[in-house]
Order: sequence, then structure tokens, then C-alpha cells
Amino acid sequence: MKQLKYFLLPLFLLLLLAGCANRYRPASNGGYGYSEQAIRPDVFLVKFQGNSSLRREEARELALYRAAELTAERGYDYFYLIDAEETQEISPWGASSYNGVEMQGGVPIARLKIHMSDGDIPEENPRALDPHFLLNFYDVD
Repeated sequence: MKQLKYFLLPLFLLLLLAGCANRYRPASNGGYGYSEQAIRPDVFLVKFQGNSSLRREEARELALYRAAELTAERGYDYFYLIDAEETQEISPWGASSYNGVEMQGGVPIARLKIHMSDGDIPEENPRALDPHFLLNFYDVD
């Protein structure tokens, strides 16, 4: 029994650390991580699903980071948010949403619809974002 205890404790700690590590990754089989769906060549739905230890703000930041990566990968100069929610909503089934982040079963899910463009970032659009700034600003490790 004592040997089992010495085996299980390190295994438990390893599993605990593995759950915290590498929170920024592609989602697999509808699980945690990011995913995107093309609507047009320059319009995407970007989603980041966290786990129960991730805060709403972190899920939104990771979705923004993926949007910035996608924009840079495709060679665009900036992107802006389309249909971003600016108010809090509470649905009848208990899911609540704030700034594009919904809580479902205690898990934050950030959904952003982005439009990527070329040229100078328009000053009249406060939702226009520089992908290179965001990629340098956020620390996803």
C-alpha cells in the first residue's frame, strides 16, 4: 500500500501540471483550444474554448491572439471585430455572455467574428486591431 502511495502522488501531480500547461493549442474533437471557420476568404469565426480554470478574460484574449495569428498568416494588415457583443446577456438555460465570451457549464467559450483587411488601420473604427501588436502583447505560454 505504501508503494502505491508513492506511485500515485507523483502521477497525480504530473496530471495536474499537464492540465495547466499549453492552454493555447488547436482544439481537437470539440475540446479545449482554438478553432476557426472561414465564411469568406477575409471573414472568419474564431472560437476559443477554455477549461474550468480559465477566466472569461483569458478566453477572450486567447481568441484575439488566434485572430491576430490568422490575420498575419494570411498576409493582411489588420482585422476588426464584427458583431462583437458589448453587453452582458443571461440566457434562460443559464449560459451567460459578456463581450463575446459565453459560460457553458463553468467553461468559458469566446467567439469572435473577424474581418481581415489590407492598408492602414482606420482610426474611425475602434474595433480595428493590429495583429502584430497583439502577437507581441499577449503571452500565451
